[in-house]
Amino acid sequence: MYQTNNRMLWLNMDRHQWGDIHLIISLIFILLLIVHIAMHWAFVSNMTRKFLKQPTIRIVTIIAFTSISLSLLLLPFFITPATITNSDKKGHQALNLSHSNSIDKISEINTPSRADRVNNGIHKNKQHWPVKGSMTLNEVVEQNSMPLNYLIKKLHMPKHVNTNEKLGRLKRKYGFTMSEIEKIIGEFQKSNE
Repeated sequence: MYQTNNRMLWLNMDRHQWGDIHLIISLIFILLLIVHIAMHWAFVSNMTRKFLKQPTIRIVTIIAFTSISLSLLLLPFFITPATITNSDKKGHQALNLSHSNSIDKISEINTPSRADRVNNGIHKNKQHWPVKGSMTLNEVVEQNSMPLNYLIKKLHMPKHVNTNEKLGRLKRKYGFTMSEIEKIIGEFQKSNE
């Protein structure tokens, strides 16, 4: 049910369409809340005077409440979430933190992968692209400049296999692992030196 290529619908709408509806409804309720407070402003001001009798405390409380409310309302428009992307396989990660109008890249973390430490067939001097389950056979051979038939033969798959199907599905169907594909790529790169 929760596989990668399944698209779940409810009332013929996916989660993104429901997210749009959620946003519109929440904006309508915020607008109604503002209208409600405006219509009952006399009550709000009378209750504030009743509970906060000293004018100094009342002014400080109103300023604090207004600044907290405005910052909570406007803060989402001024921040940019950090994005973490995998730049290489097994342990190579680049951490790119971006903030609006400030630093684009704060730091980059590169740790040697297990394949580099153990040297399991992947040549260190050749550029190696990561192999992910979301990739297709065509993408793997294109990124690593190798013939498609070579990879299909080494993975013991039939020649008629759908080369545009995701590796994750092919892996479940034919029983290979991503590390086997990486090893095949490494062997191919070594043989073509």
